[in-house]
Amino acid sequence: AEADAVAISRDDAATVETVESDAQASQRPYSRETAFSSLVSALECATDASVSGTENAAHATRKMATKKASSRGLRLLQFITNMEKIFNSIPEAIIVTDPSGKIMLCNLTMNAMLNLPAETSLEYISQLPQHLEIRSTKNDRLSLSEWPFYRVLRGETFLNCELQLRPLASIRTYDITVSGIPVYNKTGQMLCTLVCLYAHSAPKNVQKNLESLLYECRNKKHFLDKLIFEAPVGMAVIGGINHTIEKANPIFLKLLQECKPLNSPAEGRKLKEVLSKEHYEAFLYAIEEAYQSEKQIDISGYKTTNHEKAAFSYWQLSFVPMRNYDGNLTKLIIMAQDATATVLHHQRNEISASIVAELNARGEYTQIVQTVLALVVESIGASDGAIYLFEPDQKHLRGVSELVPSHRIGHLINIDTHPHEKDALYSKQPIYYVDSEGSPAEKNQLSRLKMKAVLAVPLISSGQPIGLILINFAEAIPAPSSEIMTFMELIAGQCALAIDRAIAYQENAQLLESEHQARIAIEDKNTQLSVLLQTLEEGVAIFDANEDIIMQNSKAFHLLKDHNRATTMPENLSSQLLYTDRTVVPHEQYPHMLLLRGEPFHSQEYLIIKNNLETEYYWISGSVVKDPSGKVQMAMLIFNDITALRNMEQSRENYLFSISHDLRTPLSVISAWAQFT
Repeated sequence: AEADAVAISRDDAATVETVESDAQASQRPYSRETAFSSLVSALECATDASVSGTENAAHATRKMATKKASSRGLRLLQFITNMEKIFNSIPEAIIVTDPSGKIMLCNLTMNAMLNLPAETSLEYISQLPQHLEIRSTKNDRLSLSEWPFYRVLRGETFLNCELQLRPLASIRTYDITVSGIPVYNKTGQMLCTLVCLYAHSAPKNVQKNLESLLYECRNKKHFLDKLIFEAPVGMAVIGGINHTIEKANPIFLKLLQECKPLNSPAEGRKLKEVLSKEHYEAFLYAIEEAYQSEKQIDISGYKTTNHEKAAFSYWQLSFVPMRNYDGNLTKLIIMAQDATATVLHHQRNEISASIVAELNARGEYTQIVQTVLALVVESIGASDGAIYLFEPDQKHLRGVSELVPSHRIGHLINIDTHPHEKDALYSKQPIYYVDSEGSPAEKNQLSRLKMKAVLAVPLISSGQPIGLILINFAEAIPAPSSEIMTFMELIAGQCALAIDRAIAYQENAQLLESEHQARIAIEDKNTQLSVLLQTLEEGVAIFDANEDIIMQNSKAFHLLKDHNRATTMPENLSSQLLYTDRTVVPHEQYPHMLLLRGEPFHSQEYLIIKNNLETEYYWISGSVVKDPSGKVQMAMLIFNDITALRNMEQSRENYLFSISHDLRTPLSVISAWAQFT
């Protein structure tokens, strides 16, 4: 019976290993839920391994035969069913569904949170909106597509998403934190999803559950080894006050190797011994922070040096403290996920965005190439860089930019003495070479710069080479990958375009400056003309071909202050233009309209009535300015105010009329008296 029980435990272990390998095969980013799933699997194996030795042999044989005959999907279903007891003991609300949204497991905490009537049972996720509503932390109602249950069904993995949940059967609102993860098999097919809901103060409880499960498995060495060594991320167990490495998988050893070359196995050694001073200080700070805060500490974009490629690697580090059953913090798990590809992709996008920004700014090309150099050298892990452009003779390259000051700006390179650079230019392909392969001139250049290798990338514009980007490496590396070569060709193409546009801009700068100076001179002359016009007693107005006034003095302004193309009709004016017989002048017969149409206009007298009260007399004359084709471009009107003259003439007429009347009256009396006598 004991032997059969051991066989059963082995078969259970194989079942759990299959489930774990399915979940790990997807190589999805590490999260608290994946650790939770792996540790629960280990606990399940430990529980099955403790089956009583007195178990009936026939029952053991049937159980073993049943397990061997079941499919992977049935084993997963049985595994989840066996976990129901564990999940019901957890104070966090948990829901497990299949890919169709059918609820496979809903623990007691979830049922209590939903506050469902006793006769109500949930079978599908689609039933949840009938019993609860979910809002964001800003109290905005979430659409169903934003609910965590539907997000995880779409394949999303998320951790610690803060939301608000209110059961419709209750007036209570829960401030919750939600984590979710989909589980996949080796072929990438989704097997199930897990969503965990807990209050904002509850992450310690989740962590405590994980710690308890790990403690349960502490004596099951092969399960713990499987958890660590088959994890898709770097993982190490650190213990003791000296931070000794107890376990470390190959991915974590790769991280240590990049921090400081390892000369002996890392297990059993202190972190201080396997890390450089700089890296140890960063690790020690995170470890102490994790112990003090009693929570996970994350470091994003942690940078190390890849000595094999003479490039940089970037890691996502997590430091998770663990307690034993006595409540003491005795161990810490360090997880390391290689984020190099993500960071480099982000950096390369930044390079492209920077080049586009420089193109839009149309700055000097020295600014553009300096930006390109800095970002490219950083992204491919090089040590230095410079950009050279062809001289007019097409035989020499002149340095226009450098990252590390080495007197290369203005320095000339004869391409006949630098065959690798010449080959890169005329083959229009990037060429990588080390110092031992270079010509004497190339070796001398590398020796002066204290470099060991060069990547020469041609700058191609309109199908022709215009220069080179020279990326220097302090240490010789294997030939760059095709991905790096393609990336450099793309950057070189954008850089060449930027340089072309910048050079064209510089060539036009003098012309633009001349135009600017000419514009200033014209404005000065216009100012002088305006001052001259203001000294005239006559009103002067100049119209363009669109009837708009482009210049006028103060006298004309008071006459034409209501003038514009929208209000030049008489009914829209506060003043009217009349002929001397006091008939209104039609708009199309206005003097400036006649001049702009090229029709003859003779100086004549007009009346202007302001505000239907005052009448003023003006003698209006005009002239035009034509272009070489004879088309009228401008018209000028001169308003000579003759109101005083007309008023004086009117006064003289009135005076003569009065004198005539006064003289005529006595003569009539004398004449009548004479006739009478």
